[in-house]
Parts: sequence; structure tokens; C-alpha cells
Amino acid sequence: MNKPLNPQNFAHIFFAGRTRVTLKNEAKDTHVRLKIKEKKERVNGKMVGTGRFFVYTSILNDGDTGWDFAATFFSDSKNYRLGQKHSQGSQVDRIMSFVSKALKTPSILSQKGAGVYHEGRCCRCAMPLTHPDSIVLGVGPDCLEHMGPNFFRTLLPVI
Repeated sequence: MNKPLNPQNFAHIFFAGRTRVTLKNEAKDTHVRLKIKEKKERVNGKMVGTGRFFVYTSILNDGDTGWDFAATFFSDSKNYRLGQKHSQGSQVDRIMSFVSKALKTPSILSQKGAGVYHEGRCCRCAMPLTHPDSIVLGVGPDCLEHMGPNFFRTLLPVI
């Protein structure tokens, strides 16, 4: 049920709040699934985002099991810090490095032959998407209202 996304939207979708995306190397027919969730903190009685995003990977394609904490990403710099289980130069480090580069320069996805797909769920709240326009953008209509008009204007449909 993977739906293609425009690679130019990758950073918007990645930092939306609760995203699941698949990066697929079309030439080699390999992929990695990413589950991204923003760290929230209570401020004055309200939960607010911190700009830190926890990224989990699933390389084995075994459904909802097999998720492994990979790294923390920072929305301001688009850099990451590896989880304690992973070392520099490991497969997960190479994946996170590629993700960091793609967040900074989305055109690298097309250059490297990587497709970006989402699982038919809203990138902000993770609810299933049913409206065709929402499926194309990867975000539901209610969440789109909360994200503001600039977020909507910057999203591009799949070409």
C-alpha cells in the first residue's frame, strides 16, 4: 500500500510529526522503512514539539515488528545523532547520512534513483488517509489546516 511522494516534499513530510516513509533504491530494488516521531514536551499545560525527531528503521520489511531506534534528527540543522547501539560507518549510519543529505538537498533522491513512498497514513497524526488528494500529499485535510497555508503551498504532487 505504498504511495509515491514527490521527493521535493521529503523534508516537509519527514518533519511533520509522525511519519512513516520508505526510501527505495529503484535500480537495486532495495529499501529501508523509516518511522519518525517528534519529541514533545509539556509547556504551560500544552504539548509542544521540540524540533527533535526520533527515527526508527526497519530494514527487514517485517511489518510493525523489527523497528530499531536509529538516530535523533534536529529540524533546525537537519543533522542527526546516532543511537547508542550504532557506530559510525555502520549500515544505519550510512542510511542516516543519506537521509540527512536528502533533507538538506532533496534532489539527491532523484540523482541516486531513490523513490520516496508513504504508507497511506497522515504524516502528522498517522491516521489512515482516504481522500485521493490527501493520499497524493501524504497529509490529511484536518492536519493540513493545523499545519498552516505555507505547508500546503510548499507540497508538490507526484509528477
